[in-house]
Amino acid sequence: MRNKNMDIGDIIRFKTAKNKLLYGRIENTGRKNYRVLLPDGRFFLVPFRLAAKWEGDFAHPLPAPAGHVDAYGKQLVNLARQLLEGLDISLPVRYRMNVWATYYKKNSHIQFGGRCIRYQFFSGRGYDSISANINRFGLDFSLHSKLAVLVCHECAHVITGRKYNNRVRAHGKEFYHELSLLIDSWYPNLIQKLNSPKN
Repeated sequence: MRNKNMDIGDIIRFKTAKNKLLYGRIENTGRKNYRVLLPDGRFFLVPFRLAAKWEGDFAHPLPAPAGHVDAYGKQLVNLARQLLEGLDISLPVRYRMNVWATYYKKNSHIQFGGRCIRYQFFSGRGYDSISANINRFGLDFSLHSKLAVLVCHECAHVITGRKYNNRVRAHGKEFYHELSLLIDSWYPNLIQKLNSPKN
């Protein structure tokens, strides 16, 4: 059962299965677990029963000011809309500041979450699907590269869902084929627009 004294933003300590003591900041809560960000940028799902409040210092690995995150969030919405319009797809795209969730909801909308965008500020390779995509396609791990891939990733879900009538795995071979096409055709343009935000 979840401890009502601990919530998003609190620092907790917990032991891993190998009995290693770790601490981190609660970024999100689920039905059974906290999603905890460690100082080194890794995430852990920590069962409620294993979490204890911690009063020590926490050096957040993602020192991104909220204003920068919001500005990029709004820019990603515009870039995703432009990409979809370029493919003759009409779909709402939104940004929510204080949530992690970045997703494509089938036939409804794309959402970019502020916490997911903030995570992209982490220097180097992260522990998420965007970093895995960057590694897969041999791209660099700069902030703008991560954000461009994030836009391509969510738009690839839209294209895959429409092309295959939502009957394929979310990250199956069809998805990676569409993502590859977007990386080839749209990634350079997205990087250019992220480098000069007035465009």
